[in-house]
Amino acid sequence: MRLTDQEILEFDELMNQLIEESITEAQKLRLQNWLCDSKAARRRYIKFMDMNASLQHYAAEFQGAVPEDDPDDPEFVSTTHSAFDVEFIKPVLLLASILVLGFFFIKVLPELQKNDDGEVASEDATDGDTSTQNDISAPPPPPVAILTQQWGLQWEKEEDIRKSNTDLPKGRMVITEGFAQIEFYGGTTVVVEGPADIDLQGKNTMHCSYGQLWAMVPEQSNGFKVLTDNIELLDLGTRFGMNVGERGEAEVYVFEGKVQLTNLKLATDPETTPSELADNDVVVELSAGESVFIEPKGKIHKSDMPKREFVGVEFLRDLTIDELRARYDNWLKSSQELREDHRLLLYYTFDDEEQWSRSVTDQALNKSRKSDGALVGCTWEQGRWPGKGALHFKRNGDRVKMDIPGEYDSITLSAWFRLERVNPTMTSLLLSDDEAPGRPYWQIDREGRIIFSTRGPVRHKPFHGKPSQVEEPLKVGPGVYMSDKIINKQVGDWLHLVTVYDHKRKIVQHYLDGKKVAENKITAQDKIKISRVEIGNWPKPDRNRMGTSLRGKIDELAIFQTPLTAEEIKQAYEIGRPGSLHGWLSSN
Repeated sequence: MRLTDQEILEFDELMNQLIEESITEAQKLRLQNWLCDSKAARRRYIKFMDMNASLQHYAAEFQGAVPEDDPDDPEFVSTTHSAFDVEFIKPVLLLASILVLGFFFIKVLPELQKNDDGEVASEDATDGDTSTQNDISAPPPPPVAILTQQWGLQWEKEEDIRKSNTDLPKGRMVITEGFAQIEFYGGTTVVVEGPADIDLQGKNTMHCSYGQLWAMVPEQSNGFKVLTDNIELLDLGTRFGMNVGERGEAEVYVFEGKVQLTNLKLATDPETTPSELADNDVVVELSAGESVFIEPKGKIHKSDMPKREFVGVEFLRDLTIDELRARYDNWLKSSQELREDHRLLLYYTFDDEEQWSRSVTDQALNKSRKSDGALVGCTWEQGRWPGKGALHFKRNGDRVKMDIPGEYDSITLSAWFRLERVNPTMTSLLLSDDEAPGRPYWQIDREGRIIFSTRGPVRHKPFHGKPSQVEEPLKVGPGVYMSDKIINKQVGDWLHLVTVYDHKRKIVQHYLDGKKVAENKITAQDKIKISRVEIGNWPKPDRNRMGTSLRGKIDELAIFQTPLTAEEIKQAYEIGRPGSLHGWLSSN
């Protein structure tokens, strides 16, 4: 159905606020529901975003696509632009904007209005409609729910894994264990306990092949349906629990309100006789405190109480809090033991520091000289668990300066990071202040590769105001050791990164979350001289290059003068990992 003039004005205002990042949660929900319900709104959304991307493309070509938080940093401002450049660019950008808008109103808008009148193919294309299937501008399936929380969640297929607070489109979800809290756009909150096989069919409908679920349906959202192969449960504004077995048997218990159960086997089977309909209840209503058992063939029996206890939101919240505390306590115990390890060159826990402190304490005990770090710009915030400290790197100049004297045959770098972005050039983890042989450089490149080098930092070509559309080859010479592209998908998660430089075995190994992801032969027989280094920044960056400073958090760093074993690295990850606990207590 075509949007009215008033709806177009409201929709465009919501889109403008979305682009400007000033949209409220209520407005965001209004826009999401609109896109779910209206084909015309989805078409207008695509055209709007396409026009916005075009304008950004024109701006990037003229201005150089410098990251928004970098232009004020004098270290990375290009010296080639004059006041004349700026004054020249402004009218050119204005002209480009006018041209794009003119093209939109003359060419695109009439087509959009024509499409809104219904002169297009059906939204649900048939298998034989290849024109629709091959349309690269076709929008993805609209989401019907949000995965708001998860606890110990394990998925049947790795490619199905989703983070908390991500949209869920229509489709099947199979989990082998754990809990998932799903909030449907219709307003219903459902907690699913694995193992479970469910199918999200709409913003108010789901199918459950097997599994246990608990649902809370507010009065404003009644009409929520749960289907099994045998029955249809229609909510009438309530809280209920449902347990579906793999053979089709099911239990239903109503905590509040009412539900209506329909025996689909009897109601839809054309071979059902009148006598069978008379002898069996096709529709049954349950009120608060009532429970039923449904046979595999669909017959409904009243029962006293369900055999299994249903898990709701409150239980999961308490369970999560208890486990978070337990994990933090276990890490504290392990950390106290680690401080006495004679192999440590440096150990920062970033924990139990004063908020006003401008230094970080070296917690390694068995060495003659402490290597406390000096903070520049970083702020103290919460780490992997509530009560655990961390350093947050937000600006170009944020860094930790430290000095570790000595020369070492082998070392191990181990740290917990939470990246907020991967820079378009390099991201600095730990970098030295000169390029003498043996000085360590620990980086992540823009493709998500972990890089360790002993002959200077790995660089991209100089940045001259316009990014290249072709991937530039990295300078990979002797003393450079890298992994595959593995980091980009983990942005926003806590990551355990470990790099082992093993001089005796002549290998360099990279580990991510306890698993070895790369092994390289040593190509330069360098002894490691750490000396003056910085966490999260480049002490002596090249001129006219984009920023490489870390954006994110670090809440533990250990440097050993020997190579750690794979078993030690895995154990450190298992003790330190936040686990599959997400959402109930924020780690921001």
